[in-house]
Amino acid sequence: MADSFDAPCRTKNIPREIPPVPWYRSAPAHMLIGGFLPFSAISVELYYIFATMWGREQYTLYGILFIVFVILLSVTGCISVALTYFQLSSEDYRWWWRSIFSAG
Repeated sequence: MADSFDAPCRTKNIPREIPPVPWYRSAPAHMLIGGFLPFSAISVELYYIFATMWGREQYTLYGILFIVFVILLSVTGCISVALTYFQLSSEDYRWWWRSIFSAG
């Protein structure tokens, strides 16, 4: 009962060629940036957690630990969205797995 599909624009069966990207837009660079920025956001808190585990002091700031965890989640989400946007703006249609690995 349905009519045939009418695309709103001309489409081709052959995927479009992706232009070469500079080194700072490559997948390893995005993974490095996506891992470094969230780690730098919580590195001071990790120092206090490791000092507690090794027995030098007692950790009593569990509320701040929760706030740092929320900051980690928000920084990771923002970095993932920004890096996916940069990839899509360079017209790379193979963004699915790279968006997961960029801040995962």
